[in-house]
Amino acid sequence: MTAFAIIGHIDDSLNPKPFRNRLTAAWRAIPPAARLVSGLILAALAIVFLLPSGTFLSAADTDLASQFASSWAFAAETLRSGHLPLWNPFIYAGQPFL
Repeated sequence: MTAFAIIGHIDDSLNPKPFRNRLTAAWRAIPPAARLVSGLILAALAIVFLLPSGTFLSAADTDLASQFASSWAFAAETLRSGHLPLWNPFIYAGQPFL
């Protein structure tokens, strides 16, 4: 094998076109309905994460913001005392925490 053939082989391996062709073929193998649904899900997630924080259920005037406050306090107190909070004895007769 000559030096030119080796260099030519290296240049072909650095060419992004075969990767682009495989990516295009993989994209075309996905059904159009699945592409549409995945695009809509991504758009909805982008809207949810880019809107101000008080727009949805986690607004300060809803109880969802304070629902987990006691759990966070229990976890903080237990971790501060040097224990791993695996069990929460304050919910019903006790239940797994983590």
